[in-house]
Amino acid sequence: MLVAETCGRLAPVLGVGLRSSLLLTMLQQQAETDAEAAVRLCVVRNLRALLDADPDVSKSHAIEKLLLDLSLDVADEVSEAAVATLAPATVAWLLRVGGDVGGARLRDALVPAVCAKVSAVLSAASMADGSHRPLTEDDSWRVHTLLRLLACLVPAVRLTARASVPRAFACASGGGGGEGAEGAEGAEGADEEAATTSALASYVKKRAFEDASGDASGPGALSASAASSSSSETSWPAAKWLCGDGIALLASLAVKTPPREESARRAMLGVLRAFCEAAGEDVVTDVAAPAFAVASGLVEDTSADVDERAVQNARATALPLFLVAVLPRARGDALERRVKSLLVDPPVDPARGFVDPPSDVDPSDVDNPAAAGVPEYVLAALKFATTFERARGRVLKLLGTLAGEKSARCVLYTGPHTTPSAW
Repeated sequence: MLVAETCGRLAPVLGVGLRSSLLLTMLQQQAETDAEAAVRLCVVRNLRALLDADPDVSKSHAIEKLLLDLSLDVADEVSEAAVATLAPATVAWLLRVGGDVGGARLRDALVPAVCAKVSAVLSAASMADGSHRPLTEDDSWRVHTLLRLLACLVPAVRLTARASVPRAFACASGGGGGEGAEGAEGAEGADEEAATTSALASYVKKRAFEDASGDASGPGALSASAASSSSSETSWPAAKWLCGDGIALLASLAVKTPPREESARRAMLGVLRAFCEAAGEDVVTDVAAPAFAVASGLVEDTSADVDERAVQNARATALPLFLVAVLPRARGDALERRVKSLLVDPPVDPARGFVDPPSDVDPSDVDNPAAAGVPEYVLAALKFATTFERARGRVLKLLGTLAGEKSARCVLYTGPHTTPSAW
């Protein structure tokens, strides 16, 4: 413990070279080899002191590994300290690194590393038939801890986006000129957040226009000044991650989260909510929601052969998370429209998940949800959604509206201790 404390005390007074080599190496050795939890806890505290002294960013891989290892430490107090205090300190250090170097490490190295560890545990629980074996107590704890860590890291991507708004998007959002964060230097607090949100909205519009036309300029993409800017002025890696790799990583985890693992499921909800808050309404509505609709098996992915077993698994795992964490943060009535489409739209094709009542079910049997022609995975997703306050009121209000429509085939879930009944 004395060695770890000494490293922490020396960090502010030694040069960056010794900080990043000698002190970091000593703390790393103690974290990996010392059998005493009290010593490893002391390492966590003094790693924070080292990070406050800004070690060389070239050592970020070693610090990221320490964060992951200490977060999964066998001693609860060490794990909790790593997630609650070392993770925010690591994020703050990366955000202080000049340019977007630290932000790139966060987006392209640390967050994917955490996702890979979660994915490895969840994949091991997946069975060949698409079902999931129960997670062991240790695996469940690992997944929950890693997802808590991920929920701490994801919002920081928003901060890297705010600090690196390109001039074109700053101008388009009314943020003024200047490269990087210069266009927003005059704004603080809520104003700065509003400027970032507006810039992200402009980025989403530009992205949509380019996807539709293959051209980076033209009406509707951005304001005239932004549309005519060079690619270097419109390159925005943080926004690109929020609209691309970040969504893909989280959608992949959502599909792998077993529906019967309540701890993992709720931790995954925390990650998705953190991402949606960081990304903002425009990204959620125009990019994340369509991507999660595909990941949830509601829209056929034309770029790949349809695996019916994979589609069924996605509906059981990702759809409830999609309804609870993503759609409530989308613009307008996106949640209501999606729920209505699940309940009311005709059974166009199997990929959309609509089924007619089985031939052996009496359509007039109001006590049998199958009589309404509603698939079990929809019932399960709605049941899950109505246990959360933010989605519950909106879903139940919609079901009340649909009850008066003679053509509606819907099911009302009135509470956690009641049986769903068909109208």
